[in-house]
Amino acid sequence: MKPVRDTAYLKFIRSLPCCVCFRDRGIEAAHVGRRGMSQKSSDRETIPLCSAHHREQHRIGLREFSKVYELDVWELINRLLEKPRIETRPLEGTSAFYAAVYMGQVFILFPVWAGLHRSVELAKVRCREHLIETVFARRANAVESQSAVEG
Repeated sequence: MKPVRDTAYLKFIRSLPCCVCFRDRGIEAAHVGRRGMSQKSSDRETIPLCSAHHREQHRIGLREFSKVYELDVWELINRLLEKPRIETRPLEGTSAFYAAVYMGQVFILFPVWAGLHRSVELAKVRCREHLIETVFARRANAVESQSAVEG
């Protein structure tokens, strides 16, 4: 079976901070999935890494890289693949609104009369921000705390 190719998803991955050092510039989509027959893995099996950490991941291998940086790569990939569910919700005293349900959070978007397209675009922004806040910021805080304990 051919690996999935998805340029929009790779663009999304490159818009995130590095999952090791949390830099937000020069991010590359590091293919970390299973592959065979000299093929690159699926674009959906990627994580965001800065160029230095991407090179290191290739140099030492994914297993060692994951151990050194205490990364659960497959959990991260699953979180990155999670998509919001768009639904219509009534708000008391107003017309219905679109809402995005993502990672246990509900984000109120635009009124239904404003159209679905605008709400979908806003959902992408809000859900990306929430992903960074919950996954990457928590990881950054844990790394800082560990450094403080060791230092």
